[in-house]
Amino acid sequence: MTINRLLSGICVLALAGCGGGGGGGGTSTAPIVSVPSPTPTSSPTPTPSPTPTPSVVVQTFVQAGLTAGGTGNTLDTQNATAFSVAIGDPDAPGANAFGDINFDGDETIVVRHTGPVIPYNETFASDSYRGAGSNSFYTGSSAERFLPTRGYQSRIGQASSAFLIMPLLEEVRKTAATAARTDNVTESVRLLDVRVAASGNPPQSRALQLVGDRTMSNIVPTAGTRTYVGESFGVRYFSNANVQDYVGDSVLTVDYSRRTLTGQITIAQYLGSTPVRPTLTVEIVGEIAADGTLTGKVTVRGTGVFEAGYLTGALYGPTGDEIGLVLISSGESGSVLGGVVAGQE
Repeated sequence: MTINRLLSGICVLALAGCGGGGGGGGTSTAPIVSVPSPTPTSSPTPTPSPTPTPSVVVQTFVQAGLTAGGTGNTLDTQNATAFSVAIGDPDAPGANAFGDINFDGDETIVVRHTGPVIPYNETFASDSYRGAGSNSFYTGSSAERFLPTRGYQSRIGQASSAFLIMPLLEEVRKTAATAARTDNVTESVRLLDVRVAASGNPPQSRALQLVGDRTMSNIVPTAGTRTYVGESFGVRYFSNANVQDYVGDSVLTVDYSRRTLTGQITIAQYLGSTPVRPTLTVEIVGEIAADGTLTGKVTVRGTGVFEAGYLTGALYGPTGDEIGLVLISSGESGSVLGGVVAGQE
């Protein structure tokens, strides 16, 4: 933000005067009068520009969270006032939609959840921005997916901190081996990975929250079928207390005539190269309400794995061409906390 300053200066010009003398061949020199330097005019101290207040408030109604060790899992679907994200962007002071925000590190983000299990109220100011990064996800020893992220950290220097991670799923880069589908870029919805009181590993609590521009209820289709393709991101809590982030492919189908949601998430790439982790399949069965809200059940299957859970989400974008979901599952083999952003194929 540019602050204009008015600088006032005074330029002083010194003049010397000369006079003529009388006869007798003599000369006289007129006395030199000293001109005092004027007192400089002080420049007024400019009034600092106020820190921009969040100009976009996006109410989100879905959140999934786990406490440390994968216990205390919850999928919270309270009313919209229980979840909020306020984003202030000095580059877009008049923004009135999520798509108007330019995430480049100078924004202020406030995330809030008043639910009973994992409440939080964290402010990530512009000085909390930790920069852009990229995480590598592996199948065994082969790095097959690269996920760009943006990171923020609050309460720096205190006994515990809170982190906000934005997994930029719309920018995932794949190798040829995993690019069986070309995922569609989403512009109206994003996942927020909130890690609260993260003094240890894993954090004491971790939540995934959706933020974006919901599709208006009068725009939600009432007939036809659409397929949505995208990325999944989340964390796998194994029964042996190991924890690893994952990415995966998501294919979802909405039958607007029957008001049904079906789909599948394939989880095969985990953060880091060791140890080798099992491929998991998340089966989705749900329904879509007239206002575009999505609810349903998930079943996680794999070698020695069977877990059950729930999902919630919505249509996003001006024409309902994007989907955002959060999901959670648990069983004897562990737990999954995940999110999906997908665009119409």
